[in-house]
Amino acid sequence: MDIVLIYLARGVNDQAALRRFLDSYRKMPSGIGHRLIVAMKGYVGLDRRFSEDAALSIEAGAQLLILERDDRFDIGAYQEASGRIAAEYYCFLNSFSHILAPQWLKLLYNAVCAPGVGIAGATGSWQSPPSSEFRRLRSNFGLRHGVRGLIQIAHFPLFPNPHIRTNGFIMSRDQLGSIVFPRRWHKKAMWQFESGRHGLTTQVRNEGLRAVMVTGSGIFDPMQWPQAKGYLSDNQQKLLIADNQTDHYAQANEDERRWLRQTAWGKA
Repeated sequence: MDIVLIYLARGVNDQAALRRFLDSYRKMPSGIGHRLIVAMKGYVGLDRRFSEDAALSIEAGAQLLILERDDRFDIGAYQEASGRIAAEYYCFLNSFSHILAPQWLKLLYNAVCAPGVGIAGATGSWQSPPSSEFRRLRSNFGLRHGVRGLIQIAHFPLFPNPHIRTNGFIMSRDQLGSIVFPRRWHKKAMWQFESGRHGLTTQVRNEGLRAVMVTGSGIFDPMQWPQAKGYLSDNQQKLLIADNQTDHYAQANEDERRWLRQTAWGKA
């Protein structure tokens, strides 16, 4: 067993994001042996900040990996980092991820090793960009949303569209090696890779493998995700790994929470 945990640190982000991750990493035992890699990108011209972030990471027991580019978003960074670090399993956390529960990595690892599983994530969603636009149209937000929805149908399935979110997930090296990554690096391509017709989860499922979400309540197949008390579900009390989206939900009022739940799961 050889697990590498790769966390992305970006020089253009507030240092609070890195500190929050490292504090949560120290506080919450992973439950399983692994190597921590802090992949650093976007530090060109930020020598002092680079030195500070590097020192913080090393103090937490991390090995540093300096990425060459900062124009390929999280997905490109995952691809580059996994190509330069050899391991049997890769767990990826993005810049805004922070850990909420003990044994979190052991739970993810046990899930991805379960029979027929190709990817295990800390969060997943049924959200469909075109269906979300049509919902806004029905709510009288303007005809432009209907037009956007029609355009997006070419790239995204309609609701429900189960997909693992890329803020925190684990895959084996062999499975990761079978994934076709984007050829163009822009925001729309990243959305398509996460939840599109030819995205990460779709590629895994097209191989006949399961894409599961893991919370403190257990391992869940896609049709069970709304009941997992994780991403945008109830009070997210069983969430293993948070990010800026789950933090937004936690701080939102009930009307906004209802809208977010409808977007993710089709119900309030």
